[in-house]
Amino acid sequence: MRDSSSAWVIPIIRSCSSQEKVPAFLKGLRYVSFEDDHLYEGNYYELLRDLHDQSKLPPLGNNPFENSTDISDRVDGIIQVKRSLSSSTSDSGRVRFNYISNSGVHVFGSGLHEFRTHWSDRGSESVYAYSDGVKAIAHADPSFDADSINLELLDFSSRVRALKPDEHAIWVNAHGRILVTKLIGITVESDQVKWAEVEYKNLNVIT
Repeated sequence: MRDSSSAWVIPIIRSCSSQEKVPAFLKGLRYVSFEDDHLYEGNYYELLRDLHDQSKLPPLGNNPFENSTDISDRVDGIIQVKRSLSSSTSDSGRVRFNYISNSGVHVFGSGLHEFRTHWSDRGSESVYAYSDGVKAIAHADPSFDADSINLELLDFSSRVRALKPDEHAIWVNAHGRILVTKLIGITVESDQVKWAEVEYKNLNVIT
């Protein structure tokens, strides 16, 4: 420590029950805490910003809606917009997405709480939900209560589940987090636009 610049030292706190988060020889240095998984993404961004000596957000990229003579650029812009519309980063809420767009992928949450869910068409009254992109998926009827979940009573053995309105899908990701989605309804506009309205909640449970 005597022979190095303290500017290159950023203590990272992952699990510390003590009031003193850093040892005595690191006192006076600003540290970044990763103790709260709910704040993981924001703290990770803060760390990256420090490492790259950036005090503000980088400038915006190119506008994907601008006219371009390059077909590849225009297609990339369309894909970027579709992907941005196929993600919901909060821990709970209600979302409406086109479940046959973006290869049927809709992302819920972020960081350790990210669930890359896959969906496909099953007619005007129901949809398919797949375990592709997550560790496992289970089905539950409308009476399911997310506040008193019992994993032992759920069947996670199948890759695909058929969901009708008011039915639930329970997803488990690779980090052992649980997401509950409830299908509210389906609206079919055309062969390329089919909306699923879904309520979702991240239970913040480690299995």
